[in-house]
Amino acid sequence: MQFHCVPSSHSLDRLQTTYLENWHELSNILWEGVHHVRNTEVFVNEIHNLSINQDEIMASLDVVSLFTKIPVDLALDVFLHRLESWTDISSLTEWSINDICQGLKICLNATHLHFRGNNYQQIFGTAMGSPVSAVIANMVMEDVETRSLNTFISGPKLWQRYIDDTFVLL
Repeated sequence: MQFHCVPSSHSLDRLQTTYLENWHELSNILWEGVHHVRNTEVFVNEIHNLSINQDEIMASLDVVSLFTKIPVDLALDVFLHRLESWTDISSLTEWSINDICQGLKICLNATHLHFRGNNYQQIFGTAMGSPVSAVIANMVMEDVETRSLNTFISGPKLWQRYIDDTFVLL
């Protein structure tokens, strides 16, 4: 597969639409993670019978402006690593891993926006409003938190996260 783009937003929109049609199949698997909570109902069920000792601390953490702070190169590395860990990627899509990564790179770098009559390009991070950004943000957060939590001598009693909001019990 080759990507041919002309410098127009219409062509880029068509390319992204084609990519996103294939993205939907992958995103359901990419979304999963050890500490990720799918929604508030799942979170409530997780903590419903949780007992908290007096010497334990509850904390709520939030990453401010997560999407715009994720380096695209880090996002692509984490994504590639996740794809390479699957043995049955061909059952989900006809696209090769290289094609999938190239499509993601195009989508992550398609950060043009129009505001009050002016055109702008976001110069860092993943695109706000892009369907791929939430999945990529979740994967990057999962990667960063897994590496961080592996450095703990004694980890937290509970670590639950929905994209950039984390509930911790220490």
